Amino acid sequence: MARKRRTAVPAAAPPPPVEQMPVVAPDSPLAMTARELLAAHTPPEGSATCPRCDVPDPCPTARHASIVCLAARDPAEANALTPTG
Repeated sequence: MARKRRTAVPAAAPPPPVEQMPVVAPDSPLAMTARELLAAHTPPEGSATCPRCDVPDPCPTARHASIVCLAARDPAEANALTPTG
């Protein structure tokens, strides 16, 4: 039985950069609600506790809301993914 000869497979074209198109529409109700939740669950300067949940910052609500904001390409909201203090 003859073996098949392996041939080089051309490299696939790279996907477009993620920055080009948001996964979530920035003006969608989901993105707007996420921004509102993130604002409500962001502690004031100098505090390390969520004002709504009374848990260490970032609370689960702020984390989830900031993931949606990142999917909507809203870089100003990315700070809730890292703890303060």
